[in-house]
Amino acid sequence: MNVQIGTLGWRYLKLGFALLAPLFTISSTWAAVESCDCQGGSDVTQTVTLCIAGTNYSATITRCENWVGAVDPCGDALVPDAISYFKKICLDSTVNFNIDDVLKAVLCYYDPCLGNGIGATVPNCNVAPYVFCWSYGFPKCWTRTSAGCYEKCEDGKCCWRTRRYCINPTTGVCGLTPMVKKEWSCNTGTCSESCIVPTTCTPTPSCSTCP
Repeated sequence: MNVQIGTLGWRYLKLGFALLAPLFTISSTWAAVESCDCQGGSDVTQTVTLCIAGTNYSATITRCENWVGAVDPCGDALVPDAISYFKKICLDSTVNFNIDDVLKAVLCYYDPCLGNGIGATVPNCNVAPYVFCWSYGFPKCWTRTSAGCYEKCEDGKCCWRTRRYCINPTTGVCGLTPMVKKEWSCNTGTCSESCIVPTTCTPTPSCSTCP
């Protein structure tokens, strides 16, 4: 009798863990997203040239970067090789740029298969480690300062995207891995009307043509 009660109790206990597990997963995921940082990495400030809508501009970009021990900001089990969170973008221009164009230019410069401003070593798709996994994020809500800098408008609201890259050994072309899990994304929060909001929280890195 005692054995039967113990077995039944253990079954209920396992059922309880199974029901609670998704709640813990969701909590962990959103805690990471809401932090809107790079999990203990360091800030890096660079002055680079960005091609925005066909014209080159000098830009000073501050990002937080982490290459060691980071976990995926969206709570996925796949571990990123690097996390970059773009915090501030200052352009040497009086033009009030469309934030979508600014973000596309930034991602063009840093994307491992485009400008590779993060300095990634992308492997062949058929050679270990097979992929380079990059998580990048930025504020969901922006403001433009009088100095021409784009920075966060509100705390705790951000966009994240994780992409897995490799080089096709036949064509030599760098791109998203042909494996099933190529990319994923997440975001949190709603921006107030006073903030500048990108059209999409997951802009695809693409490059304009500049002289």
